[in-house]
Amino acid sequence: MIYHNAEIVTHSARPRAACAVSSQTLLADFAHRHFNSPHAYLVVEDVHGRPMGVVGVEDIRRRLNSPSFLERRRWQNMPVEAVLNGRIGILSTSGQTQQANNGCLPEKCTAVSQDGSLIAMVTADDVFVSWRSIEQVVRQAQCDHVTNLPVRAAFDANLRLECDRARRDNHSVAVILIDVDRFKEINDQFGHAAGDAVLGAVGRNLRSTFRSYDMVARYGGDEFAVLCCGCQPGEIDATIKRLRGGMEKLQADVSLPRPIPTLSIGACVAHDLDQVECPDRIIETADECLYFAKREGRNRSFTTEIGVEGGVLC
Repeated sequence: MIYHNAEIVTHSARPRAACAVSSQTLLADFAHRHFNSPHAYLVVEDVHGRPMGVVGVEDIRRRLNSPSFLERRRWQNMPVEAVLNGRIGILSTSGQTQQANNGCLPEKCTAVSQDGSLIAMVTADDVFVSWRSIEQVVRQAQCDHVTNLPVRAAFDANLRLECDRARRDNHSVAVILIDVDRFKEINDQFGHAAGDAVLGAVGRNLRSTFRSYDMVARYGGDEFAVLCCGCQPGEIDATIKRLRGGMEKLQADVSLPRPIPTLSIGACVAHDLDQVECPDRIIETADECLYFAKREGRNRSFTTEIGVEGGVLC
């Protein structure tokens, strides 16, 4: 790495709109405004104009170029906030630093570069790190290392986001909880490496079964969770049937222990978010359905739909 003296000048000839975007901007509008952006990354601001994350322009382009027309249309109608890999919090600066920024005074610093790319800038009281250099680390921090799926914290954050959007746009939110039946027996009989192989295979199968904008996560232990939006009444049954059909493909994987494990499934679809006190209630109801599936002998599924003809269907 190379260290050399530099200065930060707190003003720029580029307008703010060229390097920042509101979290509520739809991806279709984002693509229209930033299609030819010279920046690889943009700062994402919340509704109060405060920085809350960083988004890659190419990452959004990739989602909007999905081979599926339905998925492209869905992505176009989602806000920038939905594709954030992580959220950041900015602490308030000291009065001295704030005064220097308002006066556009230069700040002495040390620039750190590697292979010709700037990776950090070090000042007397802070370090500014290149997003490109830490992006992969941030992604990995939110992923389970066995399945490469998002972890529970990321799932819960996305559920809250989707519930807020569902209230505004009047669409449904569904949570599917999936438990690998008798997983402990796999670990006990074949070892933890075999157990990890099963979890990885189930995770890959789930990810390939659902749409690109559905969120599939490892919720903990041998349990997975899926977040789906826009399900019509009764449609969740077809979704679960498709999920089980995907599991049958694992029969051809000779690397997995036999017999291939089955799945117990519980799902809750909230069609009317006004009937749901908080997002956790959707998870709790799905978990109750999962409990019924396991109690009735496993390898079964139970579903609940909230807000269908003013009631709850089981």
